Amino acid sequence: MITHVIIIIAQFERNFNLTGGGKMIVEGTINAPIEKQTIDPRAQLIILVLINIIGMTNRSFKMEIVSMIVLAMLLIWQGMWEKCLRYSIAYGIVWLMIALSVLIPNPITGLMAMVGVMGRKTVPVIMFASSIIASTKIGKLIAALQDINFPRGLTIALAVAIRFFPTLKEESSVVINSMKMRGLNFNLKSIITHPVLVVENILVPIMMRMTIIADELAVSSMTRGIDSMKKRTSYYENKFAVSNGLLILLFAAMAVMAFMEVI
Repeated sequence: MITHVIIIIAQFERNFNLTGGGKMIVEGTINAPIEKQTIDPRAQLIILVLINIIGMTNRSFKMEIVSMIVLAMLLIWQGMWEKCLRYSIAYGIVWLMIALSVLIPNPITGLMAMVGVMGRKTVPVIMFASSIIASTKIGKLIAALQDINFPRGLTIALAVAIRFFPTLKEESSVVINSMKMRGLNFNLKSIITHPVLVVENILVPIMMRMTIIADELAVSSMTRGIDSMKKRTSYYENKFAVSNGLLILLFAAMAVMAFMEVI
């Protein structure tokens, strides 16, 4: 019910131009709609911290389900249906692993239970973090953090980190495809039957590319003046909407309830 109210408020703000967060201003004269951004980057970062707190302090199954439902609704609200479905399935698989360890107790299912318990804590965090990476433009993030005088060093680190993972995914696909052309497939069977070859021909090149990618992204950001001491101008007009504040209050309340074991 609370999430529905927040969605209705956000829709009202968007219809009556109360936020300004979904507009791009060019030379102060033309307003053109851009890709929908329903959650302010500052609110996203605060919510991500609160989700981590919920995951670390929560011991209740009910709170976990409530957290997943709220996160799923947020992803659907932002149009990320496929991402929501993938992580919901992953969360179901995690619980299946835990259930198997209870029904069929043995060393293998015990190991699966350990992985499942870790997955219970990390799936919601990864789920929301992936939505931030997919929906947040680097320029808008930097402008939003600059408005609140966020430390410049941390701003640079966040900008590089958010751009790092999509770039790493592309580079990994290139490495895996090149290995397929040489007759080495990266799948569960090859990992089990030829683990040394997989590490040598796939994981090592990917790890080497990770260091190069990090350096390239850092240099790219510096070239664009991210480390300049002058105030950065931006096309994006960031205004903290009422719905963003309500979302923060919702997750803060959930974090308090998880810490106090109310549910």
